[in-house]
Amino acid sequence: MRKFSLSLAIGVSGLLTGCLIPHTSERSPQLRGSVADSQTGASLAGAKVQWLEQSSPSALTDADGIFSLPASKNWHVLYWGHADWPNHGRHSRNLFVTHSHYYPTGVNVFTYVTNRSLRTPELRAISLEHTHE
Repeated sequence: MRKFSLSLAIGVSGLLTGCLIPHTSERSPQLRGSVADSQTGASLAGAKVQWLEQSSPSALTDADGIFSLPASKNWHVLYWGHADWPNHGRHSRNLFVTHSHYYPTGVNVFTYVTNRSLRTPELRAISLEHTHE
């Protein structure tokens, strides 16, 4: 009976502190932006935008070169420690942008953010250089 009481007390305290309840933490925030040709400034439809450290989520630019990259989350079943595990609030900072006939381009998100006060941050246009093939 004593072992049962101790096990029950540990289990209840774990539940009350959030250590044993399945939950999520943000892996990457939602972003909006656009992709354009570096020489002409023309919008590029069909460019693929994704986080460099993650294969998903990703987004394709529309006919106006606009993309909306959805947020992604980490799922935790059992967890002890900091709330933003595993990256402790340090979200991926780099996007990878590809398009046929253009050089793949890596972008540091924080140098492209134009409005941090929005719920979904907006990025200035990402320019891709044509491969001239």
